[in-house]
Amino acid sequence: MGKFTPHVATLEIPVSNLKKSLDWYLAIFDLKVHHQDSVTAMLTFESKGVPTIYLVETEELNKLSFKNSVTKTYIA
Repeated sequence: MGKFTPHVATLEIPVSNLKKSLDWYLAIFDLKVHHQDSVTAMLTFESKGVPTIYLVETEELNKLSFKNSVTKTYIA
């Protein structure tokens, strides 16, 4: 993962439930918690050159969606 993307320091990801999201990210990506409070968590791969992941709990209901132009499927 050291050559993942050298120019991105942090990926900020909005989540609707910090606890559930934190459990998922830790299990799936084998991340470590660098910092956590009641509405945010900074996660790290503990590897140089790999961006950290910043989970931010939000009540925002707008979600990213797009149409995959190769498969013609909508991703929501």
